[in-house]
Amino acid sequence: MKMGKYNYSVTVPTFAKARELKLMHWQSLIFYSYLYGHTKKKKTNGLWINIPSTIFQKLYGKFYRKHLNDLLKRKWIEENSSYKNDKDGFTKSFRLSDQNYDKKHKKFSVLLQKRIYEKFVKTSKDKSDLSTEYTRLLKKRHDALFISNARSAASKALKTRLDLKIANITIGENRRAYSTIISYKKTPRKDVTYGDRGWLVNVDVSGMVQQLLNKKIQNPKWNEWIKNDFASCLQKAMRLKANRSTVKVLFMVAISDGEQSENSLKIRQLLKKDFPDIMDHVEGLKNFGTIQLVTQQMEANLIRSFILKNQQYNMIPAHDGLFCGEKDANCIEGALERFLKAEGMVGATKITYYNPKSRPLTLLEIFS
Repeated sequence: MKMGKYNYSVTVPTFAKARELKLMHWQSLIFYSYLYGHTKKKKTNGLWINIPSTIFQKLYGKFYRKHLNDLLKRKWIEENSSYKNDKDGFTKSFRLSDQNYDKKHKKFSVLLQKRIYEKFVKTSKDKSDLSTEYTRLLKKRHDALFISNARSAASKALKTRLDLKIANITIGENRRAYSTIISYKKTPRKDVTYGDRGWLVNVDVSGMVQQLLNKKIQNPKWNEWIKNDFASCLQKAMRLKANRSTVKVLFMVAISDGEQSENSLKIRQLLKKDFPDIMDHVEGLKNFGTIQLVTQQMEANLIRSFILKNQQYNMIPAHDGLFCGEKDANCIEGALERFLKAEGMVGATKITYYNPKSRPLTLLEIFS
């Protein structure tokens, strides 16, 4: 894909010339490929294939007829105009023309805008799991997301799925809720609006894993590190030159059973020395699976519980936090902090404003 374009391969007759193909509408080429695919798949041996007009309208819009006429004029396809409008009726039917049915076909790339491709050729369908009340709630809320002004190729691709209500709500083995808004890169989120609640924001649980590990232990020093940004405290204690993101990864490696690096081993030794109670708890959790899986399951259960207990707020999961509209961010953050503290956690949270317009003004900005 390049500059929001998508190369879609269609099958065309070998006698078709490159110049002729360039003059044709992409809808005509795709329909021919669609008919060829059905002919080959169903092994019709040249018999008529019934295709209702509703299919054409979904694929090519209300002016689909001109694309069919173009193929008929070029004698690529044939149309059986017989049809019957009744309960036991049948639609019009089509087949590949006699002049090219028995001949070889070749692939031809048609350059389409990705959004047009996905909307009319229907490459994407909603695969949401609607088997539980929870997933049905998330699907309904996810359908409120939209983009009115897509300012990049990534935003256009996301806009397509949001316009078509493709939420893809699923629950993983780690019990996390996955969705279209989560699977996409962060960049296009700045263009997303959450219904009438304003720009999309993320209310995040700071140091979610660290808070969960200390939920039963209640080590005061560990909690102080969480309040002062755990990764930064660990970085300072270890005098690591690595950036904060790298330190977060090293921490997870250090408490896991996988292959260790030199720095992760040093972090593990420090944690065992300064926080033996936490590390003993970590070892106990490994009886239920890898530490990543177990903590993700704990995290997902916590987020799910918060959403179901606070259904007055319009929000959906963002793994270790929540997506909501800017107008609800402060209320949801306050409710989340209270909920976490009631669960025996520090309650540290933060709000990520994807769109600069959604960020509250500072006192300096207000006075100026």
